[in-house]
Amino acid sequence: MRPTTLPGTALAISTFCLGTGGFGSDLPRAYYNEENFLRLERAQSLAERLGATANEVALAYLLGQPFPVIPIIGPRTTEQLLASLRASELQLSPAELAELDGEMPG
Repeated sequence: MRPTTLPGTALAISTFCLGTGGFGSDLPRAYYNEENFLRLERAQSLAERLGATANEVALAYLLGQPFPVIPIIGPRTTEQLLASLRASELQLSPAELAELDGEMPG
């Protein structure tokens, strides 16, 4: 099974799904790169300022997009489920969304 994109819709996979082997050996090669490590740093920095986790910020980012997104969270524990659900309460500002995109304030 491979990640799928529907017309006008993004299918997002939470970090809780990593390591499950569901998408084969291409997963590490596709996601473990410098660009994504920089994205993680930006998410962690914003999460610290907001009193949230990087996963909550990442899911809030996806939910804040102007197009339909279907986040697949894949929690293994109740704590992971509750953490993911908290993301729906996080409303990121346009500046915060731009920060996560790596855009510099202008």
